[in-house]
Formats: sequence, C-alpha cells, structure tokens
Amino acid sequence: MSNDSNSSAKSSEPVESAKHPADEGAGRVRQLAAGQAAATTGSRMQEFPLPIPGAKPTGIVVGSDGNVWFALENLPASPAPTQCSIGRLNPLTNGISTFAYPDPKGAQSLLQAEDGHVWVAGLSGVVYRFDPRSASFLPIPVPDGGLLTELALGPDGSVWCAANGTGLLHQINQTSLAVRSWLLPAAGKPQSLTVGPDNALWYTLSSANRIGRLAPDTGGFQSRDLPFAGNPARIASGPSGLWVSSTAGNWIGDIAPGNEGVMRISLASGSAPIGVTVSDNSVLWYCASGTNRIGRIDAESNQPSEWTLPTANSSPYAIATRSDSEAWCSAANSKTIVHLTTGSTPSKNSPQKP
Repeated sequence: MSNDSNSSAKSSEPVESAKHPADEGAGRVRQLAAGQAAATTGSRMQEFPLPIPGAKPTGIVVGSDGNVWFALENLPASPAPTQCSIGRLNPLTNGISTFAYPDPKGAQSLLQAEDGHVWVAGLSGVVYRFDPRSASFLPIPVPDGGLLTELALGPDGSVWCAANGTGLLHQINQTSLAVRSWLLPAAGKPQSLTVGPDNALWYTLSSANRIGRLAPDTGGFQSRDLPFAGNPARIASGPSGLWVSSTAGNWIGDIAPGNEGVMRISLASGSAPIGVTVSDNSVLWYCASGTNRIGRIDAESNQPSEWTLPTANSSPYAIATRSDSEAWCSAANSKTIVHLTTGSTPSKNSPQKP
C-alpha cells in the first residue's frame, strides 16, 4: 500500500557538543575533544509519519534509484501477526509505499543494488531479495540463521551479511544466489560491517571493544583492540579510513586502516551515537540517539555540528545521505522518517518514479 506524507517543515539550529577530557594511557591514539558546533543557517527539518500504526523504522538507505528505502520492525498484531514490511519514500512527492514480507520480527538493515533489487536482513535469520517491479520477495536462507543485523555491498557486487546471533559472516552471490560463510574466530559476534578503502570487510564486535577485518581473497582474519572504553556499535567507510560509533562511550572514532592510530571525537554525555554513514566527500553523519540529535562531522575540521529532532525522545537510529548537506534518518520512537537539509542543493541521484 502507499500513503502520502505531508509534514510541515521544522527548522532546528545546531547545538553545542560538550568537551570531554582525554583518556590516560591512550598510547598512539590521537585525541580530539568536540568543540562548539559551527553555526549553520538555512537548515530545514521535516518529519514523515509512517502509514502503518505502530511500525518502528530501523535501517535506512538512499537507494540507487534515488528513493529512500527503510526497514521496519515491531509491527502491530493486526491484520496478521507475522507480517512485516519495508518502506519506500519518494523525495520528489514525499509519498510513502510499504511492502509486506513474511518475517515475524522485521529487519534492521537493507540496501539497494545497482540492478534495483533491495536486499533485506531479516531478524529471523533469512535474507530477502525484493524486486520493486513485481513487489515480490525472494527468501534466501543462510546457514544457521541467527540474528542478521547488517548488510553491505562488496567490491565485486556480492552482498555481505553479519549474523550477530551465530558469529558468522555471509557472502551472497547476486547472480547465482550461492551463499558462502565465514565463522569469526574466538566466538566473536559481528554487529555492523562495511567494505573499507582497502577492499577488505571490516566489522564491529558487540561482545568486545574491538573491530575485525576479513580478507575475502585469502579468508584471513585480523582483529584490532580499540584504545577507548565503550564497545563499538556501527561502522562506516570513507575514502580515507573507517568511522565507528560507541553508544556506551559517547564517542565517534576515526580509524586508519593501517596502524596510524585512532582519533576519538567525544560527544556530549548521554549522546549514545549509533547509526553512522559517510557522504561522497568524506563528511560523517551520525545519530545521537540519547540526546535526540542528528550530527555531522566535517572532514577537514573534525568538529561536530548537531541538530535536535522536532519531536522529543524520537530516538534516531540510522542515517543515510544524498549529499554533504542532506540527510535522512529513521526515528524509532516517534515512528517517523526525518529529513534534514542544511541549505545546499542535493547532489546524489534523482528519484525515479515508482
């Protein structure tokens, strides 16, 4: 079903991020405390309520077709307790369409491949491939199922999936749909994953203060302890390195793929940053779920700017961008999709008609 959303625009000015003292014994780590957010004018924020009462948006992405795709979970028991959905928002019309699929728990992550198919990580241990043209889902079971938490596209076009419940990384060939799986060493539980600038697969470990690396060509694993307290939650890749969020530690980490060190950007106490993404020009966007804000870190100054969501306690969860100055966010508690523009014209993709 489809439904148009016409929320009124609400503006929000940047807020100040608190300074944190540097950690002691950080070793070769570069430390940067967050300063006052830069003043930004012309910002505009809109909220789009979801057409399904009680639906909770989780993962979000700007697709290859220019539309905003998002995953849903915790849907109401009516009309069917086992029906969950994904959603599509057309930025040209603000119209929202939803598509039901047979997973009793929903999803936390999705992505759209260049051929237009949308891939969904089902929380019940099945990956789904959705065809927008026929509005049909193809289930792709993966070994041992488990809690599937995030998807990523590999440099060869394969779809990667993190199985937090079983400690596996799955690689799906888009053409043959064959699945190849790797078991993480030391019973690690991958939470988030991304393809780094070195074309290796990088992932966070929810059970340890560590990130890991898998070289698919050799099957070799490496792991790297982080020098700051607070286990990493999500990870994103940019041209110059990796970014991780620490929900428990209230910081964003800028990590070089080699051994050059880590830079911590401290956020205000209680920020609980979770979702992170990198725009085309290495600008980092993040969700500060604890302080109800969307944040951006400039690639040159490394100083964060933040905007408060219009609805209190919205709990921003995941974020996607179309340019350095435009972001889309899933707000789990307010059950809305939030759109922020900071005064510049979007540059990435033009939405195609559904």
